[in-house]
Amino acid sequence: MTMISAPVLKPPFASENSLIFPASGTTHNDTVPNDIRASSTATINARLPPTFHSHVPSSNDVHLKRIDPSVAGSVYGYLQETLDVSRLNRIESWLWTAGLPRIARPLHEQLNKGRTIIVTEQADCHLIWQDDKILIKPLPEILLDYKAWELYLSEPSETRAAACGFILSYLWLICHESDFAIAKDHHLLPSFVEWNAWANFTASAFDHLHDRDSGTLKVTVSQRYQYGELRLSRLNKIYRFLYALPRGDIKTLIFGYSYTYTTYQSFFERNTGWLVSLAVYIGVVLTAMQVGLATNELGSNSSFSLACYNFTVFAILSPLILLGGGVLTLLVLFMFHARYAIWKHKQHAMESRRLRKEP
Repeated sequence: MTMISAPVLKPPFASENSLIFPASGTTHNDTVPNDIRASSTATINARLPPTFHSHVPSSNDVHLKRIDPSVAGSVYGYLQETLDVSRLNRIESWLWTAGLPRIARPLHEQLNKGRTIIVTEQADCHLIWQDDKILIKPLPEILLDYKAWELYLSEPSETRAAACGFILSYLWLICHESDFAIAKDHHLLPSFVEWNAWANFTASAFDHLHDRDSGTLKVTVSQRYQYGELRLSRLNKIYRFLYALPRGDIKTLIFGYSYTYTTYQSFFERNTGWLVSLAVYIGVVLTAMQVGLATNELGSNSSFSLACYNFTVFAILSPLILLGGGVLTLLVLFMFHARYAIWKHKQHAMESRRLRKEP
């Protein structure tokens, strides 16, 4: 039986536009001779962080892992983790409710909208916004290296699709020199990258990612990168009610997509602000009803009197119901967090005992 190997895919930019060159660590500049413009494994390894956080989906736990540059699987594992957008891909059919299928705004427009740029190292939080903040993941140096793409990202995979999509997102974010300056100020790009080199890199990447005639994408990118900016509040609702609830996933139902509350006070402050508007509205309606009952036309109208009676009962009971719901929510959250903390403590104790028994 003949084995069909996966096609070898080229990097999404030309080798001469790679921003990282020889093993000596030289970066892109006009003084680099053409005969040494070739990255080596040693150069790639020098661009890797020593450790990274590895998420365990089954337990929602996080482990610290060291990158072993001598093991290709270790480097690829880092790329899988740092570029992972599977949480967004699995709700791709609902992403249109959290954002429009259009490119993200460049960095200068983000600031013009009054947004603060917050650095994140999670790719699945990249270009997610809430209130006046937007999360942006810095561009990993390894993705600027042509040789790294040849070694680790040359075969069709979710990781390669995520990497191409991530490069695409930076074409959206940095279009002008002003965007480039903002990116450097927020440490979104490596310090050695200069504007002229970046302009050449993005021009090459655009040509490799897009069809020259139609302007549409000609490479596979993760479904997440069919959309630009995504709203966190809507992602939380999608994860809680459309993903977790049908599956009976209590943990995701509580935490949603990203749990941003650090205290119970912040949770209630964010989720009970609408009660003030409701109280004001009820007060206005009750005052209007009192005025209406004082008139001859409405005071003698039995239907209006019944409506006033029902609304008055509602105004009395609704605060009590809402207060009870708030207390119940607080108790559920407290019990969940307490139970989770106890479970983690027991797990840690069991692991410690196991390690002590090992010779």
